[in-house]
Amino acid sequence: MSGKKRIYVDEGEWSRLQREAGQLTQVRRDIPRLIESVRAQANRDVENAFLQFDQRQAATDRALAGLSEQARLLEQDTTRRIQDAAGVLRRELSDTANQVRAEVGQRLAEQEQRLAGQIEHERRERERQVADLRSQVSRLEQQSDTAAELASRWLSDARTLHNLIAEYHDHERYRPGALASLSQRLATAEQNQRDGVGAFGLGLAQDLYHDLADLRVEIEQADLSWRTAQAQANHALLLVSGLIDQNEHNDVVDEDGQPIPNTVLDVDRMSRGALSRLRDEVTSARGRVTDPERPMTVDQLRTMVEETAPELATRIGNVVRQAENAQIASQLRANFADMIAQALAVDFQYRVVAGEWHYADDDQLQGIYAKTRHLDGRGEIVIEVSPGPDDRGAAIRLHSYDEGTGTEESRQAVAQSVNASLRDLGIDVGQPQEEAAEADEGPRLIAEHGTDIRTPEARPSSVGEPLGRAR
Repeated sequence: MSGKKRIYVDEGEWSRLQREAGQLTQVRRDIPRLIESVRAQANRDVENAFLQFDQRQAATDRALAGLSEQARLLEQDTTRRIQDAAGVLRRELSDTANQVRAEVGQRLAEQEQRLAGQIEHERRERERQVADLRSQVSRLEQQSDTAAELASRWLSDARTLHNLIAEYHDHERYRPGALASLSQRLATAEQNQRDGVGAFGLGLAQDLYHDLADLRVEIEQADLSWRTAQAQANHALLLVSGLIDQNEHNDVVDEDGQPIPNTVLDVDRMSRGALSRLRDEVTSARGRVTDPERPMTVDQLRTMVEETAPELATRIGNVVRQAENAQIASQLRANFADMIAQALAVDFQYRVVAGEWHYADDDQLQGIYAKTRHLDGRGEIVIEVSPGPDDRGAAIRLHSYDEGTGTEESRQAVAQSVNASLRDLGIDVGQPQEEAAEADEGPRLIAEHGTDIRTPEARPSSVGEPLGRAR
């Protein structure tokens, strides 16, 4: 006759036992090694972020060289400010690859604010110079040939700036609709010039040039801010990725913070792949940050730095604790199996069969099976300790293989004795319950081999009833 008895350890009791297990796993934060692991990639990302900026500046220099002398003088200081600021930001970003400091973002923000202030000063100075030139318009209107020539020059300079901005593939992203509006004004002014009314449009030509110059600088500033934010977001996510790598395998420490010898936590396996899924999230986030087809906004990139990356880093700790709890739960199941085997040996003369003690599929996350045999050789009991849902609680099953000598009364006596032994050890368990009594070789085979080696057609659909909470 064969039969099963089931005993539950509910999740409240299970949590208490886990807390008392005394193993604490710390999230690894080896900062020097972390910095070293991400520095090369971070520097490459910074260089890539500024590569297009450098290319655009080279094109800008060539275009501005074609301006009239007066316009070139108006633009050169602003252009120099932008290029100098870009160099400072690039150095600041490269420095972040050598440190993990919260004030880095603040320093970069302050540098951007200084740049904005400097460029605003240059813009006001250009406005002043243009106003000085405009004050001469009324006098020049009496000299129509001179006025027409000046208007033509300003329009030519305006067209140069317009064409330069049009080559910026991202001008519409930074200032949507702005260039289209100025294009219409420029086309109208050029048509007036062709119609011979250029002498009366000198002031309008100067205004148009000034507005295009402002737009060019606004786009340059916006692009610089975006590239800075993108490099920061990339770096923040690289640091999270490095932390994930550091915590793939983790030391387990005791209550004094000292590593327990020969005990290593395989975080990804014991968290059922949660660490890999988290790594995939980080990789996906980096993909969004660097996607050239759908670039993120500066606000989105800053949210990535200030909220998303810290939240992902916090979740590393949660995954490590999940893995730790799973490892403790596995050890508790093994401890329970050992306690039950001792109780069976003392009270009923069952002994564990050498080598027939396995986790299902040799996986610590699954149930543990131990086969015991009566000293007379006529009966066997397979001890099964299976995890409850989400590793909360446990179900203990005793599979009896009595070869004709076992009875319901004898199985009940064994279960009650095991129950009493666990309670004597301070473990609160539920009352034993009888399960289906049909023969089932699955537990026996798992205890012997670590897996049920029968063909799928021969296996039962389940072993006992689905696990539940204590009743």
